[in-house]
Amino acid sequence: NNMDKIVEFLMLSFDGGTDVTPALSEALEQLQTHDYRDADVLMVSDFVMFKIREDVVQRIRREQHKGTRFHSLTLSKSPNIQ
Repeated sequence: NNMDKIVEFLMLSFDGGTDVTPALSEALEQLQTHDYRDADVLMVSDFVMFKIREDVVQRIRREQHKGTRFHSLTLSKSPNIQ
């Protein structure tokens, strides 16, 4: 029942591409602020998005060297193949 509500919410009006920079930047900031080790970051999206900026990619790579894992969960009615 709760999963149905989550899916219903996530399918409301997310279209036209997403800039994930603010969300990833905030996640990276939280990782730095609390000096996490071996953390997990989960991005939930339909993954129709703009290219991730290179500086953000570099910050992600630094966190991966500390053991942080980055995961994605795709929610979509149709496959996003490119």
